[in-house]
Amino acid sequence: MAAFDTDFAVKHEVALRAIAERVGLEYFAIDCGETPDGRLLLFGPIRMIVHAWIRPPCFLQGPQDAQGLRRFHAMLHNHARHKG
Repeated sequence: MAAFDTDFAVKHEVALRAIAERVGLEYFAIDCGETPDGRLLLFGPIRMIVHAWIRPPCFLQGPQDAQGLRRFHAMLHNHARHKG
């Protein structure tokens, strides 16, 4: 996951964008990996639970998880500003 933005996400960009378009939500989660021959492998079903009361969140695995949580919070704040 250390090279997620520059390796995994780039390699699977077309598939990940197609999934995002099909899901049609602004924010969602998938559990995925890569097969030995480099294809995207999806797992499921999964649940996306964000425990806002845990400081720091104990489920964060690395900088990508922390970045995802920051983006999730930004999305919530953005929606709250536009709803008010």
